[in-house]
Amino acid sequence: MRRIVGDDVWESLPAATKELRRAEGPILDAELRSARNLRPPALDSIEKPVIVAAGAGVAAHRRRAVDSLVAAIPRAEMRLLPGAPHNAHSGRPEEFAGLIAELDALTVGEP
Repeated sequence: MRRIVGDDVWESLPAATKELRRAEGPILDAELRSARNLRPPALDSIEKPVIVAAGAGVAAHRRRAVDSLVAAIPRAEMRLLPGAPHNAHSGRPEEFAGLIAELDALTVGEP
């Protein structure tokens, strides 16, 4: 976590928040290790509309990931949420809910 947010941000966090992040460490580590061993799915076989969303100010590596997903999925569209953090679904729940409604409208009448 410290590597992600930097020393200054980490040091400014309350002790309780640091403890919560430390407790998540083993789970995050296990997820990252297991992800390295997964075969990527065939994204080009997804036939339904997909919205790939991210915060408008995400780091460059996250933006490249979004661009790659949109390029790999035939009916994918990108939506950048102004002011949304990495966890856009919880950081900007109203805007994220709007994306769900938009996706729902795109799929009306599809089997």
